[in-house]
Amino acid sequence: MKLYDNWKSILKKAWSMRFMAISSLCNGALVIVAVAPDMLPKKWGVVVAIALAAIVFNFLGMWSRLVAQKDV
Repeated sequence: MKLYDNWKSILKKAWSMRFMAISSLCNGALVIVAVAPDMLPKKWGVVVAIALAAIVFNFLGMWSRLVAQKDV
């Protein structure tokens, strides 16, 4: 495995990285809901919404990785 030469530019400009970062934040919120329920409301609607957002952003990250992106 080898990094691209322009990995810093990819990290800053690629939509795939942005979507995967948002997906990671959603997954972190799910962990917080499970471990410390006082920080976020532990209602099923909130948990389902966060989980669906994580799935959607993960899918968008995979999709945008396959699409040619300008400036990257």
